[in-house]
Amino acid sequence: MKVFVKLHKSGDLSILAVCDENLLGKRLIDDKGFAIYVDPRFYGGELVTMDEAFSMMSEANCINMVGNEVVREAIKRGLVREESVIEVCGVLHAQIIEVK
Repeated sequence: MKVFVKLHKSGDLSILAVCDENLLGKRLIDDKGFAIYVDPRFYGGELVTMDEAFSMMSEANCINMVGNEVVREAIKRGLVREESVIEVCGVLHAQIIEVK
């Protein structure tokens, strides 16, 4: 499985956007009107392996991830707690925010 990753930097802040390969450009809208747009400008960087993506996570202060594969892997690796994950239209979404 490959994922798209894009590192955004502004001063000391860095956000890594990660999404499953098949989700780039999709709009997810649930029956309550909650929506996620997997915007290619935000998520659409480099297509990498899952291991490469997780290696890049150490470079970021914040991580925004969408997709069942990447979020499940983050849970498996102990980076995200399952109860912190939201689901929109059957697709998992999680964020990791480093508090200093």
